[in-house]
Amino acid sequence: MKAKKRTDPGFTLIELLVAMAISCLVMTAIYTTFSFQQKSYSLQRQMVAMEQNLRASMFMMEREIRMAGCDPYGTAGAGIVTANANTIRFTMDLNYDADVTDPDENITYSLYTTDGIQKLGRKAPDTNKAVAEHINALTFEYLDEDGAVTANLSKIRSVRITLEAKTANIKPVRYEELTTVIKCRNLGI
Repeated sequence: MKAKKRTDPGFTLIELLVAMAISCLVMTAIYTTFSFQQKSYSLQRQMVAMEQNLRASMFMMEREIRMAGCDPYGTAGAGIVTANANTIRFTMDLNYDADVTDPDENITYSLYTTDGIQKLGRKAPDTNKAVAEHINALTFEYLDEDGAVTANLSKIRSVRITLEAKTANIKPVRYEELTTVIKCRNLGI
């Protein structure tokens, strides 16, 4: 007997099932890779935002604290007014009018919370304005001319600031810390 040749083109049911199974495996691999890349991108974006928050807020504090005590005529009484572990308040006579009552001449940096978010605040002099959000900790250490820690306001020459931020919307929460020492150029002159 002769075998009958198949004349109609097409796929058998087994060929279709094998093709569908392979397609499902390939699509699962593509989706898994895409999902992993999406999560990685989100994490990196949050980490970059946290780093930018830290650096920008540290830069702002550094610039202003460095000017603490600016008193060109020696009559304004400018200097560090409050020196706590989590708060610093300082004055400076930036416009050389022999007082420290003008805007941005009496500044306080501290942490505060609004809407459940802890923020680094800059108060000049009455209203707290957010410098950075998701700040976990703020620590000040006050150093004398020899670099030793001091609590005496008149002996403060430098300020060591440690700022810790955390990521906003990812689990587990990631933390980053930045520390700097600022030499106050106008103190002790």
